[in-house]
Amino acid sequence: MIEETNVSEVWSAANATKNEVLIGVCAPLVAMNWEMFAPSRLFHVNTEIEGMMSLLGCTRMAEESGASIIKALLEWRNASRDDKTRTARTTAFRDMVSVLGIRDTPDLIKYLFVEGLEIPAEWRRCLAEEQKTAKEEPIASSSMPSY
Repeated sequence: MIEETNVSEVWSAANATKNEVLIGVCAPLVAMNWEMFAPSRLFHVNTEIEGMMSLLGCTRMAEESGASIIKALLEWRNASRDDKTRTARTTAFRDMVSVLGIRDTPDLIKYLFVEGLEIPAEWRRCLAEEQKTAKEEPIASSSMPSY
């Protein structure tokens, strides 16, 4: 049985073996304990792209700030074991931003600047493109008031 007491070990094993079922079972528990996992270097080293995508797809992650997630993704990227993994994680960021709907908001930019976080140029472009796309999307008719 997977519980808060063993989810870290199971998560690591699931990612190491790329066991999508186990990753899917662990992801909600990891999301519920995000404050514990987000700063963990071991978590960042052991989490594969598939695991991170599954985690970011959890509804609980929508409650986290874009800044907190971007910071964790930077730590995750920088914890890559080698250049190949780092490149793959950098490239996967575009899909992750789409899953989360993170926008390059003034608050996010201010946070990244104040924290002195080095964000890759391709990530900045990706966030800017997401912001532009969000501005261009029409308002859904279901969100319009009915008279």
